[in-house]
Amino acid sequence: MTKLVALFLLMAFARTVSSQTNETLAYYVGDSILKIMPGYPQIVDSVNTLNQQRHNAVNQMDSAISSKRVKLRIDSASLSPEIYAIRKKEIQTEDSSLFAYITNAGLKDYKAVELLVSPLKKQIDDAAQIVAKAQGYSVAYEKKAAFKMNKKNASKYTLVDITALVIAELKIPAPVNTK
Repeated sequence: MTKLVALFLLMAFARTVSSQTNETLAYYVGDSILKIMPGYPQIVDSVNTLNQQRHNAVNQMDSAISSKRVKLRIDSASLSPEIYAIRKKEIQTEDSSLFAYITNAGLKDYKAVELLVSPLKKQIDDAAQIVAKAQGYSVAYEKKAAFKMNKKNASKYTLVDITALVIAELKIPAPVNTK
């Protein structure tokens, strides 16, 4: 009987301790802050210009390949089968090159954006950590990471949004709500 009572008391103590381990996670909405950071509009403009240049280059290459395809169709009756096959293979190679260019350009654009935006993201994270410490939290997380951690740990955390405090720490005007 005493073992049963001891087990019951131990389980009650464990339940009390586990209910007291509810931690608070401070989070911030980095994307919202990023969009109002000084310098961000210029980055967006640079990326848009780069995208337009790549788009124009792709259109020119595609137009040139299309012209070759049309010419091959027109000339097909007068070409020997060997010459026709060679020209068709050249067009297929150019198509593959165009696809590779488009794929690589997209990857380069992504890397360029990350390179341009990373100093701003670091400023945001540094400010978030300062705010978190000042508010008594050990660390601040980007919203996506905080919510993912909370879900992974069976919602054991209390989540606190410190986005407005981070904006104030960065000394940038708060976004205007257009709803």
